[in-house]
Amino acid sequence: MQRAKLTYDNFADQLVIEIPEFIHLYEDHKNYNDEVLPHVLLGDFVRFLYADISRSTIDPTHIRNQNMLVRSLDLMERAITSDDPALENLIGVSFVENLLPENGDEQAAYAFTVIRRLLGPKLRESLEQEM
Repeated sequence: MQRAKLTYDNFADQLVIEIPEFIHLYEDHKNYNDEVLPHVLLGDFVRFLYADISRSTIDPTHIRNQNMLVRSLDLMERAITSDDPALENLIGVSFVENLLPENGDEQAAYAFTVIRRLLGPKLRESLEQEM
């Protein structure tokens, strides 16, 4: 896997390099918007993670999520600790804030619990500031 220095400008491309399972939704996003909208894309990515976690609770043969989730959160932790303030802001605003489940959404609440346990220190700190 190719790991580039993360910047705001290369983050969306690096996301699909490191999380190739997301490529179809990334392409849908790009086609729908005629460009990549990073803040919107990260909302899509959080919903993708939540759907994958939910699927694993319904289908016990679905094992993709643990490895993919760990890779995803590693990428987000590296991004939020980068030396690019715009990228740090992108992750803090559009990844972390989208993690918070809406009241009454039990599947999202479960996925949030799973993700919260795996967050790195900077993501955890950012999340705690949002709560």
